[in-house]
Amino acid sequence: MTEQPPPTSQETIVWVGGPSQWIGSGRYTLIAVVILAVAIGWLLMHETLPVIVPVLLLAAALAYGLWVWASIASIRYTLSTQRITTHQGVFTRRSDEMELYRVKDTVVLEPLWLRLLGRGHVQLKTSDATTPVLLLRAIRNPTQVRSQIRDHVERIRQLRGVREVDIEPGRQMI
Repeated sequence: MTEQPPPTSQETIVWVGGPSQWIGSGRYTLIAVVILAVAIGWLLMHETLPVIVPVLLLAAALAYGLWVWASIASIRYTLSTQRITTHQGVFTRRSDEMELYRVKDTVVLEPLWLRLLGRGHVQLKTSDATTPVLLLRAIRNPTQVRSQIRDHVERIRQLRGVREVDIEPGRQMI
């Protein structure tokens, strides 16, 4: 019997993406409400309120908005033929890899507001101890990405001879 070459020599990147800024829409709305409230408060109380107060409030709201934008923009998902890598972080970057053969199930979640934008979430249920559930948030073409993940999960399992075995609690293995 001849041994197959290790699958690591054939790894290629299949897809790279990131979440839409729409996932921050709730926080962006809050920032807009704060800015509007500060503007109205300034118009109503500009004679008694020192100018520094609304300026500081506006600066804080804008700084928070920039932070939200940068936090979302810093997230990158990379799907290769063997693993999914998540990169995130503005000042401190964190990269987390999960081997595809650990994926047990995939789910596409498409809330109406994301579906209207051609986006959705792909949820991966895995046997990975550090990442039992991996959520690829607000990505383009989630159904297509899920299909790519499933194809590569099956390929890498066949190459490595990995089989998924579910053991129900309370049942004995024979």
